[in-house]
Amino acid sequence: MKSLHKNYYEMTIIDHHREYPLPKQPNVHIQTCWDGFRASSMIDIFIELFYPNHPVPESSCRTTAHINDDELVAVMKRAWFTHPNVLTDPYEPIDWPCDVHATFYRITGHIDDLEKWAELYATTIINESMSVGGDDDYFDYFPTFHFMFYCVCRELDLPDLYNETYDSIVANLRNDDDSIFDDDPNISNMWTE
Repeated sequence: MKSLHKNYYEMTIIDHHREYPLPKQPNVHIQTCWDGFRASSMIDIFIELFYPNHPVPESSCRTTAHINDDELVAVMKRAWFTHPNVLTDPYEPIDWPCDVHATFYRITGHIDDLEKWAELYATTIINESMSVGGDDDYFDYFPTFHFMFYCVCRELDLPDLYNETYDSIVANLRNDDDSIFDDDPNISNMWTE
């Protein structure tokens, strides 16, 4: 987390799936800095329209050309590092090739508003934990939402909020007859690790 002015901060968090919306709070600004899925789709459309003879990567089973991970990393790196006044907390995409298709959010606000937003996030994730179902929710989407909440609490130094919320999440998952939660490491207490 970086301080822009006195008591005004910004942080960057990554959403691998964009399945659950982040809670909204009037005094907290959430900006999408990078939407890898959208970027990839737009580049694919551009290639198909203007370069129909572009070679298809061997690993692809599509019949039309499309951007591969290395090309998307190059686009992200150019976008991320050539505009330092636009994106203030750069990430090195080369180390995380799976993240280039993720969404990066920049979240800004006064510390008091960010803490209230974190409490709203806690309520949101507890409510979502009451109806987690299916392999995708369990193994991908909900654990990502949980990890994003951990990142927010870590950035704001809110261990009590995180731990209380984690306990509520675990209780909800265990009490849900439809849940397949069985102490899988996908939903572990990240603060103690």
